[in-house]
Amino acid sequence: MNLFDTEITKWLNSGPGGFGPLDWVIKLLASDYLFPPMFALVIIGVIFIGRNPEERFRYQRIAFKAVIAIAMSNWVVAIFNSQFDRARPYVALPDDIELMFYPATDPSFPANPTAVGFAVAVALFPVSRRLSIGLASAALIVGFTRVYAGAFYPTDVAGAAVIGAAMPSVAGGIIRLFDPALNLALRVARAFAVA
Repeated sequence: MNLFDTEITKWLNSGPGGFGPLDWVIKLLASDYLFPPMFALVIIGVIFIGRNPEERFRYQRIAFKAVIAIAMSNWVVAIFNSQFDRARPYVALPDDIELMFYPATDPSFPANPTAVGFAVAVALFPVSRRLSIGLASAALIVGFTRVYAGAFYPTDVAGAAVIGAAMPSVAGGIIRLFDPALNLALRVARAFAVA
């Protein structure tokens, strides 16, 4: 842990409990029930959009790439968690941090929700630049609110953003390896009116 992380986290976390409506909004934005399901719904929506069959097929491949990028992000986060047991702010600074979130059991670095959000945002960039920017903004909001809520440090969020942004490239390589199987799966799904 460094002084930057400690001081920024303590400063951001100095507000909880002081203004009820703001605390409620922060808890909502930091929760697992708003943005993570939204990321999933956006991916599902991308599967079904497209003005013609070719565009729909391209978007379905992009949605699949986003799903692989999420899986890869979670895998990389798990590797970091197994190698670096960074204590959460509310554990490392119990006298200075008021936890507004449920107590997590995994290490602090990197921030998994931010990694997943950036993986989806970057993967879906070919579909819509505005959508991608909106999803990246949502991932940053989740990260910021969880720092405010005492669950992460700023560098946990920054590191997760880098990991998540890199994973769509890895996912693209995986898709190229299994391209014939993916094309077949999408054609079968289309034949049964699933895609």
